[in-house]
Amino acid sequence: MKRIDRRVLTGAAAALLLGWTAQAAEPVTVAQKIGPLTALADWVEADEATADAPVILLLHGTLADKDQELIDTLQELLAERGISSLAPSLTLGIDRREGPYDCTVPFRHTHEEAVDELAAWARWLRAEGHQHIMVAGHSRGGNQVALFARAHPDMVGKLIPIAPAVGHDDAERDRRYRARYRADRAAVLALADRDADLIDVPGIVYCRDTKATPAAIRSYLGGSFADHDTPSIVATLPMPVMVIAGSVDTTVPEVPERMTAITDGDRVRFELIEDADHFFLDFYAEDTADLIAEFIAE
Repeated sequence: MKRIDRRVLTGAAAALLLGWTAQAAEPVTVAQKIGPLTALADWVEADEATADAPVILLLHGTLADKDQELIDTLQELLAERGISSLAPSLTLGIDRREGPYDCTVPFRHTHEEAVDELAAWARWLRAEGHQHIMVAGHSRGGNQVALFARAHPDMVGKLIPIAPAVGHDDAERDRRYRARYRADRAAVLALADRDADLIDVPGIVYCRDTKATPAAIRSYLGGSFADHDTPSIVATLPMPVMVIAGSVDTTVPEVPERMTAITDGDRVRFELIEDADHFFLDFYAEDTADLIAEFIAE
């Protein structure tokens, strides 16, 4: 494990202090049908990039979209480093979805649907002539890209989960649900056995007092530890993986300890960015982009 210390300026940061500025690459929004819905993604092409160069399929975090600040910033920074990227918005059951998810909209989607949507975007990249696809995702997106890599290892050259979600045992999940929603998780899961299209729930993901399908309840509130725990998935994958975490991340503080057991410095690497929190903004995004660029170049 290598720790990135902000007291040492990255090459990009030093260049900025010397007055150098890069021409920001402009994103182009592309659309494709995924099932009955139209999905959107932002394509940012690096200057002088060729079709045979590696590209990154980059996924946002929980209930966010392609315009999440970290995703926008990484696309620009990666383009400065000569790397093109595609950042899709998961549809989350909404046609042409833009902006953060509205909690008043019933949950008609599941965590696992991201796998099929990522596969659709990987096929889009291949159809455009890009055969060397690297995949990265932030937070919940880090877990979803790991699930995608497990389901479609032939589509992923290298994998980069950033502050990825980790799993917890049922007792801890019960405790967290009760603390957030003052309700019993097992009782809410039992509601999914009803023969109903939509069910009133006290909370799901970050949304209070909303409605969800039985499938959504089972997906977001149930599921196995092995599927929700990104390090456990990473341990089973065949491709090179680099997990990035922040040293002051309070959202998934377990990542460094969980990664210690599986990091071998060869197929699986772990990088800790000092003083970065869960969102890697400002200079910490520069550090993240540097690590990604170095990993892809190896």
